Amino acid sequence: MTITPEQIARWRKLRAEATSGECFCEDTCVFCEGNGERRIAECYAGPNHNEQAYANAAFIAAAANHWDELLDEVERLRTRVERLTDINRALNLERTIYAELEAENVTLRARMAEYDSIDQERAELNRTHKAFRDTYEENERLRAEVQRLVGADIREAVMQKQVVVWSDDKARSVIDEFSESGLPLYEFAASFGMSEVNLRKRLTQSAPEAYEAAMEARREVYRVGRKFEYDVRKYLVSLGYVCMVSPRSLGPADLMAAKRGTILLIQCKSAGRIRAAERQSLWQCAHAAGGIPVVATRSAFIVFMRLTNCKKHSRLTRYAP
Repeated sequence: MTITPEQIARWRKLRAEATSGECFCEDTCVFCEGNGERRIAECYAGPNHNEQAYANAAFIAAAANHWDELLDEVERLRTRVERLTDINRALNLERTIYAELEAENVTLRARMAEYDSIDQERAELNRTHKAFRDTYEENERLRAEVQRLVGADIREAVMQKQVVVWSDDKARSVIDEFSESGLPLYEFAASFGMSEVNLRKRLTQSAPEAYEAAMEARREVYRVGRKFEYDVRKYLVSLGYVCMVSPRSLGPADLMAAKRGTILLIQCKSAGRIRAAERQSLWQCAHAAGGIPVVATRSAFIVFMRLTNCKKHSRLTRYAP
């Protein structure tokens, strides 16, 4: 039962309207000493129940004497209950705030774990990049050695007066073969057993216009290919990959991309053709780095094809990064 302030006020009014003064009981009667002694109540509990009547009279006298004290205590306890209710409400609010802070703490811990994972991926990417750089430096060393050896052979031929200017037809045939090969000039010259400098000199002396046209076409192909590489890189970055571009596209892969433990080694071929040597080099490098060899081509949009093996005529399978 809840005692309301209205009930307390009504009970106080009842006591105020009743006879004032100190009450006491004699036998079954209740007397009040205020403004002269008077009898205010007599209790009757039926025949043979005098003890019950005595108890009722004593209770009425005690209630009348302590009525205001009881109501004061009720109001004091009511005030204390209200204060404790406010304290409990504040504690519940603090518990709610604590729960929210705990949930935010869990979220922050998960984010820290994610950052730790990203640091691990960055470390793996740095190791892979170092392997690429070591491979590139080794290739550069071998190329310099080949050029040195080829240059020595050419110098010996010059000394023996065996170096001659090619005819126009011969030069144009070599230029056409160079254009179709897709090889850098130094690799194409090595296939002829010549240095890059010597081959360029022969072609510029024999067919300068055809050579300049072929080189301009090669530069245009390079610009188109370079733009396609940056388009592929931009697309992969939008998917959340960390990308690195190979300088001058001289490495086994034009791009290296990594995301959450996945490493992609990508050759960008806007025309979709990849030479056997490039396929072999890309496959071996990806196998050594624990990555996935991928060829990026362009149709209406960028398409990724995965190398399933390093065989020359093996089919490429569609890949979704």
